[in-house]
Formats: sequence, structure tokens, C-alpha cells
Amino acid sequence: MNPVDALIRILQLDRTQTLVSAAEGAKLPQVQIGQQVAAKVESQLSDGNFKVSIENQPLQMNLPQGTKPGSVVDLVLLSREPRLTFQLDQPRSQPQTQLSQAGRLISQLLKDASGPNTPLTSAKPVLPSPPGEPRQLAIALQNTLSKSGLFYESHQAQWVMGQKPIEQLLQEPQNSPSSQLQSVDAPQATLPSSADSSLKAAPDSSLNSSADSSQLKIKDSTLPVVRQQIATLETHEFSWNGQIWPGQNMAWQVTEERQEGHDQEAPPAAWQSRLKLDLPVLGQVDANLRLTPAGVQISFQVQKAETENQMKVQGKMLHDALKAGGISLLSMTVKHG
Repeated sequence: MNPVDALIRILQLDRTQTLVSAAEGAKLPQVQIGQQVAAKVESQLSDGNFKVSIENQPLQMNLPQGTKPGSVVDLVLLSREPRLTFQLDQPRSQPQTQLSQAGRLISQLLKDASGPNTPLTSAKPVLPSPPGEPRQLAIALQNTLSKSGLFYESHQAQWVMGQKPIEQLLQEPQNSPSSQLQSVDAPQATLPSSADSSLKAAPDSSLNSSADSSQLKIKDSTLPVVRQQIATLETHEFSWNGQIWPGQNMAWQVTEERQEGHDQEAPPAAWQSRLKLDLPVLGQVDANLRLTPAGVQISFQVQKAETENQMKVQGKMLHDALKAGGISLLSMTVKHG
């Protein structure tokens, strides 16, 4: 189950339903937060708890009294700490519960972000001029990703803990002048007053306090970033289009690969970075880098045959440069056409 499916699942639960927990020390590493599981009730114990089996793993749980041995109950995992906690899923025979206002807002944002991952764009060049050395370009791309606004909430948490200066936080899109101004007549999405009130005291977090109610509102100017955040969570992909230096456009994608069935907290199996440029001398170049724990795989797709020959000649230099940086070049291919 991906993170967005888990979020929708939890939002659809009725808050009035019963929470149940497993005995201390119980583990279910193969079950993800928000995932529904079937618990087969084996027997009732002398202390009133029940012995159940979830995915062939025995557990003791405090199910509601009246639960019959031999029955199967549907549970949704809500948390792991301090112990496994589940919520009884709503039987199908009962009417569907209504999402809260926050749930409806998030659900709508999820629908808006369910299509293709629209790239972030930037009218301002990342660098003032072509870089003199590769490290300049690498740092510029790193800053572009870090300041894109996709990680704003985690950066806020770092700021609160004193790990990030306020000056860096103010450079992100959520604190741009355009996001500080909100038309009074513009339609706004709202969050209920139960939302985290600390957001009001922090630098602009894409939420506005309403003057005539206790609600928080997402600004229209930051909705594209919020949708991009949700799309990135769903696809594990970041896309960006813009000028890397004046007059030089570039399309950039970063994709996180994960092995099927592995825990979301496990390290990614690989990272892919893809750059597409149309250079004055080399022509169109599509570079794809795949970084794994064992090393890096690089492939180039070029338009000109002479560019293919030139890159193949320079391959040894690239191999040596990567080796000097402690990275193994697993493979390198160059094709044109």
C-alpha cells in the first residue's frame, strides 16, 4: 500500500469506532500503517483478551466483549508505538461515514494530484552563467530541489528545533511575496480549527488564519506546491523545468526506486536522475543516471553522431573522475538517433 492509499484509508475511518491494541512487544513488520488486515479470532483468554492470528502471526488483543471465537474481524493498523494499535473497520452493512472537513479537503487535493506529475517551473535561471566546474552545477541543482517547497514542512520542523536558520526557510515558495498576498474574493480551501495551531506562529506554511472564524485556509498561490507535494509522495518522483543558466533550458527528473513489498522506512533500492538539454555544440542530450549502493549506471541518448563519438572518447575521463570520488562506474552507454 502506498502512502496516499494509506492516508485515504485512515481518513475514511469513523472516529467513533473502537480502538484495539495488541499486547506489549508484538510486532507486525510486514503490515504498513493504514493497511487493512483480517484478524482471525482463535479463543478468549482468562484475562478477557483474545488470542488472534494476523497473517499467520499469533497476537493477544483486547477486542470488544462479545467477539466470538472463530470469527474474523477487519482491522486497520494506526500506529506501532508504544504498541500496535488498530481500529475496527466499519462493517460493509453499515452506512458510510462522512469525511471531516479536513478529510474532504485532503481528498480533493489527492484527486487533483492524481494525474501526471506536473513539473515545477522556474522563470529565473538557477545559475547566473555557465558553471566553471561540475561541482557548481551539482550544488545549484541540490539547492533547487531543497528550496522547491516540496519539503517545507520538514524544514519547518528543523527550524523549530534550531537545525535550520529562518533565512533559508524564507527562501522557499511558501514565503514568496506572491504567496503572502491573498485576494479577499478568491475562493479558498479550509481546514478546521483542530488543525495544528502552531502553524500560525511559524513562517508562512501555506495556511492563512481567517479573520471571521477559527478556520485555517490554504492559499490559492500555494495550492500548486501542495498538489506537487502529494503527487511526489504518490509517485516518488520530482520533476523540474527551467533555465539552468540564462538561455539554457533543462528538464530534470529525480525518481526514487523502492523494492516491491519493502517497508517505506527502508533505504531506496536506487535513485534515478534524468537531465534533458539542447546544448549549442553537442545538440540534444538526454542523460540518465541510476545510482545504486554498488555504483552508478549512466546512459546518454544524443542527436548527433559526432556527439556520440566525443562522449565515448571522454568515457575514460568520466570513469577516473567518479573513481576519485569513491563511486564505481558500473556501465556507460552512448547512443544517437
